[in-house]
Amino acid sequence: MREVWSFHPQIPATPALPAADRLDLGAVPVPWWPYRPDFPTPRAGKIPDVRSGADTGKQKLPQDYTEGFQKTLQKGMLKIGPTVVKWKAANLFSRQHPTSLEIQDDLPATISTRSDRNRPGMSRTDAFFADRMLNGFNTTLLIGRDRQDPSKLRMKIQWGEVPSDGSHDLADVDVTFGADADGEVLPVAITLVNRVVGEAPGPWARVDRRTFTPPAGATAAVASAAADWEAAKRVVRVQYLLQGALDGHIVDAHFRTESYSVAAHRCLHRSPVRHLLLPHFEEVSNANNDGDNFAWGAKGLIPVQSALKIPVEHTRMAERFSACSWAGWEPRRPLTPQHRYARAAWLFWDMLTSYVDGFFAEHDQEIRRHWEEIRRFSDDLLAHSLPWSPDPARADPDIDYGPEERYPEELPRAVIDGIERALHPITAADAPDADDLARLRQLCRYCIFHATFNHTWVHNGQYQEQGELRWATLSLRSGSMGPEDDESLLPSPEDNIASIRN
Repeated sequence: MREVWSFHPQIPATPALPAADRLDLGAVPVPWWPYRPDFPTPRAGKIPDVRSGADTGKQKLPQDYTEGFQKTLQKGMLKIGPTVVKWKAANLFSRQHPTSLEIQDDLPATISTRSDRNRPGMSRTDAFFADRMLNGFNTTLLIGRDRQDPSKLRMKIQWGEVPSDGSHDLADVDVTFGADADGEVLPVAITLVNRVVGEAPGPWARVDRRTFTPPAGATAAVASAAADWEAAKRVVRVQYLLQGALDGHIVDAHFRTESYSVAAHRCLHRSPVRHLLLPHFEEVSNANNDGDNFAWGAKGLIPVQSALKIPVEHTRMAERFSACSWAGWEPRRPLTPQHRYARAAWLFWDMLTSYVDGFFAEHDQEIRRHWEEIRRFSDDLLAHSLPWSPDPARADPDIDYGPEERYPEELPRAVIDGIERALHPITAADAPDADDLARLRQLCRYCIFHATFNHTWVHNGQYQEQGELRWATLSLRSGSMGPEDDESLLPSPEDNIASIRN
């Protein structure tokens, strides 16, 4: 459902009329948080930029950045601007492109480079690899029990049907983890389905399926297998980074938060729930609008530095939205004592539950009094919810992901315009009962969790892990498999220079 807004900013103001002379003109539409009609997920549309009573002819978002956030952005640009200009100039006038190590000198320290300061090579160990998969920034990376051997953990990253873009390789990965004698989780097998660049757009030149295991021994054959094992781990890290940036950071942290933000700004005005939710939605639409340029738009990081061009991006965004809802959601349970992310997520979820429950107890009367806003909020979310489709990862025959971060199939979904929607309704009543209030509390927990804890973990973690070019980038080239010092496998120098900007 998309609104069409009319706006006439030059109508002169008139003095207030006596009550007896006032006329009821009915509902007059105003451009207050319209939906954007040209994107696969619910996002804020722009409105006429009206200043000093005149229409400038420009469009702006309904909400501006706060002054503090504007200063933060300006400081960031002043910090990286000279570096980007330096390398662009060098790349333009020099006959020799800078190497990845030369560019690396201008990038901030990452979790991998810091780990290697005191223990050289630490970031390339199997233990470090397993720790990143369990506790790294990619919170959309589901890890479950191997159905054939529940003592082992297993994860997959799959891209489906993606055409070659003529520049970047792409791989599906399947990793199995075991535990050593001390109980430390380590990778024990990696299967890659590696797509090697072909014509753009079109089929891949070839698709290689190979399984790698950690080598043992000191023969020449073992040394070759060890090199392949290290190369396979890097391919996994690259896919982990790409999936985490798109599914986790862009879709889950940014777009999912914005979808709830737009409906909340449109519908919540007098309800205390406004004051519970809106502070956490303060900058999201503005940040997402900027991201259209530098992150996921036509000239953004994902389409420029990976095989995932705009049509593929949009399809994947819609697929993820179509399988997700707030209802019944809770963080994943710790799989091992090393699973710090899951333990931290549950600690925050428990504290958040106490906070939300306390807020509802304190404001119970006013929440009930303005329940019609909650009903409109629920209706607005449903009207703009994507059609529901099950998450294909949950049906994987090889992995048992457990009940966490799952949207219970037994909970009834709403049918709008004959279409079963992904989101569940909060309420259909004009006055709430206990179940309505429980659903609203759950939605508030879900929104605040993803806007705060999840986004902070993903956002900060991405800048920790996306920085050492030889450890992981958003793509590889030339077959992907090979030593780290082979520059032909890395993204082009132009792409690497763009990494500084982001």
